[in-house]
Formats: sequence, structure tokens, C-alpha cells
Amino acid sequence: MRLTDQGSRQACGARLTAGRAGVRGTAYCKRGRRAGTAYCKEGRGRARLSPRRQTLAAKAEKTISLAHSRSLALNGLRDALRRTRMRVIVTTPLLRSLARPTVSATIAHARLVRSSVSPSLLTASSTTSTRFPCLSLARAFSSSRVIADEVVDAPAAAATEEPSDVVVKKPRKASTSQADKDKLKAQKLKLKEKEKARKEKQKAAEKKKKQQAKLQAKLQAKLQAAEKKKKEQLKAKAKATPKPRLTSRLNPPKQPMNTWSIFLTQYTAGRKAAHNPADGKFPSVAEIARDAAPAYRDLSPSDKAELLRTADEQKAAFAQVLAEWTASLTPEMIREENAIRARRKKLGKSRKGPMKLEGQPKRPPSAYILSVTKLVYQGLGFVSNASLVLFGRWTSKIRNEQGVAGEVLKGETNILEQSRLLAAAWKSLSSEEKAALEVEQKEALAAYQEAKAAFQAKLKQSASA
Repeated sequence: MRLTDQGSRQACGARLTAGRAGVRGTAYCKRGRRAGTAYCKEGRGRARLSPRRQTLAAKAEKTISLAHSRSLALNGLRDALRRTRMRVIVTTPLLRSLARPTVSATIAHARLVRSSVSPSLLTASSTTSTRFPCLSLARAFSSSRVIADEVVDAPAAAATEEPSDVVVKKPRKASTSQADKDKLKAQKLKLKEKEKARKEKQKAAEKKKKQQAKLQAKLQAKLQAAEKKKKEQLKAKAKATPKPRLTSRLNPPKQPMNTWSIFLTQYTAGRKAAHNPADGKFPSVAEIARDAAPAYRDLSPSDKAELLRTADEQKAAFAQVLAEWTASLTPEMIREENAIRARRKKLGKSRKGPMKLEGQPKRPPSAYILSVTKLVYQGLGFVSNASLVLFGRWTSKIRNEQGVAGEVLKGETNILEQSRLLAAAWKSLSSEEKAALEVEQKEALAAYQEAKAAFQAKLKQSASA
């Protein structure tokens, strides 16, 4: 079997080897150049494509399915098809001598055979039209005129021909134009340069990333060192300047107990004396207090009187001990204690007022002290601070004189009502009486200033000593 495409003007050469099948093949064109042909023992064929067909066929896929090892030489046919750039679908029934259909080779190019069309259907449809499916399919699907130059019956050829009669041509490399070689070389060089540029760009990006990471680590280390140095400086500063003290250095005497405290102490001592370790753990203070409360309520009058006498004795003893302890304090100790109490009061941890030094003069009532009563007295006609000072001195004088207080206050215990009565009595005073109070206020203030100066001089003298 020989297939010829008369539209071919270009040829390429190939030599095919069939391995165990003993198939040899060579392709020829009309001018004698090798174009790509496959031979077997039973038949031979020759096919040529035009340059345009070769270009289209170059884009086609190569698919070969094989069902038996004694069919066409697949390796040789694949090599030939690679050179002719054709798409060939080979179905592999055995030769007619092996009781199978004849070998069929389907030759077509990419425009004719699409991936959406099953190659087996094309082969099946072509086998019904002729004994040689490759010839039928070439006639059916080739855009050029396909003619059968000679058709040789496969069994007859097998009987008359010997494998040694087949002419074998030496293979020769397919001719390639210099332009194609230069174009391919340029493409390879361009791809190589592109890959090199990509690698260099990737390398530069990695280097930049490493530098940024290194810079970030260096900056982080610098920040940590600065933070550590700052903490050390703060620690050293705190160590150099100690925090203000909030706990008292003084150890004042213990406050006296009241009747309930004295009774609870006696009751607890009696329970401890009567407690047996075998009975279990000694009760807590809350449990003892809960048990002692009914006994304290049921005390006889004589027992309560005894508790009151003991409490009074403790108060008298505490007053004497407190006076001795206060006398032992120095002005520096009292000044430090007052500073501690002021800090604790500012933080809301204590409500104790400042301690007073022994012999410290007391300031007379001033406008600042009486300003807290300004809201009450403003509605009663007192606006200026001087009036408040005089009114405060007169009010204290009235309260201290029992007879006068009875006449003015009239037995009233409400503070607001007392203020109104005192304000009415103050308004009823004559100008001479108010002038006398002003003179008394000035004299008391002058005496206070003298006593304060003497006390300050005494403190300085004791501090220097």
C-alpha cells in the first residue's frame, strides 16, 4: 500500500526500526527525497504533506494505542510521525494470516481529527468502505487529493516477497533552514535570559528581605536595650529616693477597754481554762463572742458595776500613760507623724487628724474656720468675714455662759433653730457691744501671735540641741 499527497513540496528523511516485528520503513517524495514512510512485511505505504499541512500537523497531538506486540512497529512509526508532524491513530488487529482483520493505519492532520471526535469511531467508519482503512480514511478526511498508486494484497505479498528484498535507505537528518535554527537559538537564548532575570530578581528580593529582617532585629534589640536601661535608671532613682512612709513609727499606748471587752476577755480566759484538748479544737473568737453575748446580757447589776469600775480605772491609767508618752515625743517625731497622717488621709486610708505639740498655742476663731457656716448665716444678715468672726466669738461666749444661753437659746437643741435664735440675738446687740467684741478679737489675735513666736523659737532651740 502506498499513499501519495501530490501537494507536497518539502521532504524530510527518516529511518524506522521495528524491533521484533521486523518492520523497516523509509519515506519518499516524487523528487526522491525522504519524507516519511512506514513499511511492514505485508505492505508498504508512502505519504507526503505540504508545508502548510506540516505546520498545522505540528500542533496536533500524538496518540497511539496498541493491542498486540506483532502489529506495526510502533517505535518506528512514532519516529516517522514526529518528523512528518502528522496525527496518526493506529488500530492494531493482527494480520489476515493470523485470522484477524488487516492492519489499519489512519492518517490525518490536526484540522481533520479533533479531540472531541473519538478516533475509534473514525476508524470503524472507514473500515466499512474499503479493505484498507488507512486508504479509506485518507480519502475521506484529507483536504488534498489522495490516490492509491498501488495496492498489494497483504497475504500475496507475504507469500511472494522476502524481507531481504525490501530496499533499505540509509537515514539522513531532516534538512532545516538556517533561519529556523537562528530563530530557535534566539528563542532559547531569550528564555534563558528571562529565567536568569527571574532568578536574579528572586535573589534580590530574598536579599532585601534578609536585610529588612536583620534591620528589624537590630532595631528591636536597640529598643529592648533602651527599655532595660530606662528600667534600671528608674530602679536606681527609686532606690536613691525612698518612697514616702505611710506607716507610723510611733508606738502609742493601747486604748482602754470598755465593759464588753473586759467581760469577753474574762469569758475567753475561763473557756480556755476549762477546755479539754480531747474535746477537739478550741472555738474561734466569733463562736466565743456568740456564746458570751447572752451571758453578758444576763449579768447582775453588781457584776455590771464591777465591770464599770474596772473600765474607769483603765481609762484613768490610760490618761496618765498617754500624757507621759506624749511628753516623751520630740517635735521632729510629731512633725513626721503628722506628715504620715496627712498622706494616709489623702489616700483615704485614715481619718486621723494631726497631733498637737505640747504647749502649742491655739489659734482663735477665724473667718476661715467659720466659713463653713457662711451658707447658714448669709440668710440671717452676715456677709463679711469680720462679721462672721465676731459672731463666732459671741456665739461661743453665749454657749459657755449657762444663764445667758438659757435666755437666748430657750432650751432649743436643734442646731438650725439655735443658729436662728443666736442670729436674732446678735442683731439685737448695740454697736457698743459689737465694738467691745472687735477689741477682744484683736487682743486675742495679738496674744496668739506672741505665743506662736515663742513656741517656734523653743522648737528651733530644741532642734539645735
